Amino acid sequence: ELREYTAKINTMVEEQTRVMREKESRFHDFVHKASDGILIFEFSGKLLYLNPKGAEILCFDSPEDAIAFATVRNIFVFDVRAEKFFTELNLKNSVRQKEMSFITKKREQITVEISATLHLDAQSQTQHIHIIFRDITEKKKHEEQNFRALKMEYISTLAGGLAHDFNNMLGGILGYASFSKAKISPNDPLYHNLDAIEQSAVRAAEFTQKLMGFSRGATHGFQH
Repeated sequence: ELREYTAKINTMVEEQTRVMREKESRFHDFVHKASDGILIFEFSGKLLYLNPKGAEILCFDSPEDAIAFATVRNIFVFDVRAEKFFTELNLKNSVRQKEMSFITKKREQITVEISATLHLDAQSQTQHIHIIFRDITEKKKHEEQNFRALKMEYISTLAGGLAHDFNNMLGGILGYASFSKAKISPNDPLYHNLDAIEQSAVRAAEFTQKLMGFSRGATHGFQH
């Protein structure tokens, strides 16, 4: 009976070991093949783990290369956003989808979207910081370009509308000045004043045409 009982215990242990190894293997595959970067830091700042995607984003030759080189201090850009991020992380134990700046091995600054979780020990002391991040540098550049394009389109539309209204007013001024000049003698003291008004209106109309040309050109550029 003792042998039978021991055999059952061994079988159970072997089965549990097999299950744990399968779970560990699946977890390793998931992390290793993840499309986002995954970092694990000690609370002291030492890098414990970096998956291949994270190494690629940060321009390291391999995760091992990163572990030998990197710490929190030479990956994070410690600006106002980083200060707020770590303050919130310490208060809430987790932070989701915050924009931060990282520094790659090439010393280039990139923008990342980051989520993090604190892992605590039995005494509620921080042991590890688990971080998931993705590079959104190009996305932010496109957003900035689109914003500038929309801003310029708004300015050109506004300039075109103002130029059109101003041009209509100038047409009235020119018409009245020309009509009034035709009604009086060139020797009349008012003739010179009307001529000055007419010439000023012509120059203003030329400027208005340039402004309208800018508006049309800018809009044409955005459409292509």
